[in-house]
Amino acid sequence: MLPLLRLPGNAIIQTVRIMDMSEILGLSLASKRCKRIVINAKSRAEFFQVIIGSSITFAIKNSTMQMWLAFSFTDEEPSSAKRLRAPSSVRISTTNFANPIEMMMDPWDSSVPKNILIQNFETFIFGFHSEDLETMKLEDLLLMNSKYIDVQSLEISPKEFNKFLKLWIQGALPQLEYLSIVFPNTVEEDEVMNGINYQKNLSERIFSRHGDKEKYIITDGMDFYGRNGLKAIVQINYEDLKNYFEFFVIHDYCIVSQL
Repeated sequence: MLPLLRLPGNAIIQTVRIMDMSEILGLSLASKRCKRIVINAKSRAEFFQVIIGSSITFAIKNSTMQMWLAFSFTDEEPSSAKRLRAPSSVRISTTNFANPIEMMMDPWDSSVPKNILIQNFETFIFGFHSEDLETMKLEDLLLMNSKYIDVQSLEISPKEFNKFLKLWIQGALPQLEYLSIVFPNTVEEDEVMNGINYQKNLSERIFSRHGDKEKYIITDGMDFYGRNGLKAIVQINYEDLKNYFEFFVIHDYCIVSQL
């Protein structure tokens, strides 16, 4: 690995200028010094757009990559001065020129920088359609502080699913409201829920999160509780070549109703 910060000042700036947007974002979050380096590099995008509505979104694009940063306001009163919170979500995608359809990819190649994972993003989406890239690991998932997590490819076994649920029962990921994971291999429910006191619920239910207009359908849930008294529901579905693991946490501000 190149010891970037040991290079002469001009060499550091030139190196940053040839980085892609995801690398620059990760570097800027590493430390205050790295943030100053990124600012001094004055890297420029080919396209920059500001979209102002109920939130403010910055769209940044170049020939191979697109990035969206969505900011919300600290004060909802229309008469008051507006200040922006830290971005509630960061979404990065790469364009496949052989196919004009946009595809989501892992912007950090084989791993996501830890300083990205620990940010308090409302939403974290990690996904791609490329078999050439490695997937996120369970240990990466356990570092995250986001409320909504969507992982399109995770290297995880039934035992690791089980370990994740038991760690959540003990108090891991306390902010989590919804987790969706796409994984490659079929798993048995008994293996995933081994050692967990749960109840199978075959009734159709709707899960909704505060501030999220999307409704999530639960048709084959497994209900259990964390040590803090919070109820959670696990649902595993198999569709074509993709398997889906969904995890719902029923906070006071989340609603589960019968369909």
